[in-house]
Amino acid sequence: MECKFFIYFLSLLIFFTDDLIGERKFFPNLPVGEYKLKFHGAFICNESINYPLFYNMHTSRVSETKTVLTGKYIAKIPFDDSLTLDLNMAVLDTVGGWKYNAFVYRHSNACSRLKKFMGEVWRTYLHSYEPISSDCPMGIGNYTMNGFDLSLLEKFNFPKQFYYGIYKLKIQYINKEDVPVGCLYIVLQFTRPWEYNV
Repeated sequence: MECKFFIYFLSLLIFFTDDLIGERKFFPNLPVGEYKLKFHGAFICNESINYPLFYNMHTSRVSETKTVLTGKYIAKIPFDDSLTLDLNMAVLDTVGGWKYNAFVYRHSNACSRLKKFMGEVWRTYLHSYEPISSDCPMGIGNYTMNGFDLSLLEKFNFPKQFYYGIYKLKIQYINKEDVPVGCLYIVLQFTRPWEYNV
C-alpha cells in the first residue's frame, strides 16, 4: 500500500511540477546546426612578404553585436578572374592547436567566384572601400575599407548549418604560376544562436 501511495504521490509531483515550470526549452548540444558568427580578429598571413594584393585589415567592435572590418588594401595588380580563390579553414581543437584543412575551397576566376560566393552582400562589400569599386575586376590602387559589417557574412552563399567551433579562415589569391599574391586571415566562431550573447 505504501508503495502505491509513493508512486501516486511521485506522479502528482511530476505532473504539477511540469505545470509550474511551464514550457521547457530544449537546447541540444549537437556539434552542428544553425549558427551565429562571432569575430575574433583579422590579420595578414605573413608580414614579411610584400604581396601584390596587400591586405592590412583588422576588426573593430563598434557595439556588443557588431564587428566591422577596417584597414588598407593596396592593389599592385588588378583583382580579376585570372586569379584563383583559395579558402582554407583550420579548426581550434580541444588542446588549443589548429587542425588545418577542416574546410577547403579552391576555384578559378577569383573575382567572379567571390562575387557569387558573397551574393547580395557583394555591393555592400565594394561600397565599404574608398574609392568605391564598381565591380569585377577591382583595379590597381590604394583602397581604405571604412567598416564592412562582418555580420553580413551570415548572408553569404555558405551553408546555413555548420560545425560549431572557432575557425581560422585563410583567404588566399593565387596567380597562374601557383604563387600566392594576396592573403588574409579571419578568426571567427560559429556559435549556437542561444549562446551568441553569452
